[in-house]
Amino acid sequence: MIGKMAIRRMLNSDGTIAYLEGIAEDITEKKKVEEQLKRYAEEITDLYENAPCGYHSLAEDGTYLRVNRTELSWLGYSREEMVGKMKFSDLLSAEEKALFMTKFSDFKKRGWARDHEYTVIRKDGSRLPVLINATAVSDENGRYLMSRGSLFDNSDRKHAEEALLEREKELRVKAQNLQEVNTTLNVLLDTIGKDTEELKERVTTNIREQVLPYLEQLKKTPLDEVQRGFLQIAENRL
Repeated sequence: MIGKMAIRRMLNSDGTIAYLEGIAEDITEKKKVEEQLKRYAEEITDLYENAPCGYHSLAEDGTYLRVNRTELSWLGYSREEMVGKMKFSDLLSAEEKALFMTKFSDFKKRGWARDHEYTVIRKDGSRLPVLINATAVSDENGRYLMSRGSLFDNSDRKHAEEALLEREKELRVKAQNLQEVNTTLNVLLDTIGKDTEELKERVTTNIREQVLPYLEQLKKTPLDEVQRGFLQIAENRL
């Protein structure tokens, strides 16, 4: 049992202590509740700080109001360097900074943002593709107070997209090469077809003009039946 005691002195008329009066209270259940609340708060804090994604809150001008340990480790900054001092736009290139300001203005009016892609510049100068989702926190009058944003490492997706684009480029080149080969083959086949027809025509002409006349002359000479049979076969085959 855990107890709490309050004691007060009861004095005589001359100021001396007459007796002590105390109240004891059993606070066992209260302590259990306090411990449970403390553990719950620690779990919530741990979940926020060490989540597998970044968490942050931005003020109306985009300044960091809050950021978790995960996002800090990805960016390479300390909490003291970021909170109240840096804006999210400070992490972006000039081109993306202009894009962010436009989207952030729309976000504060709309109240949410989904799958916004940026490439943040870390403290060491390296770049990290990220994906951001966020909701806005407003007061009872609808005035923007801060954002609740989650930041995801988008490197794998970007690499996959780049690999896919490179593969598509390779396939387009191969398709173009195949088209060129197909065109060349069609021209070649057409040429072969024409050459074949020309060859057939030349052979036919040669037979008609240089062979058949002699066969006709041969038929007018004295031939026996066997010879005439062979001559007829040759003529038919030609």
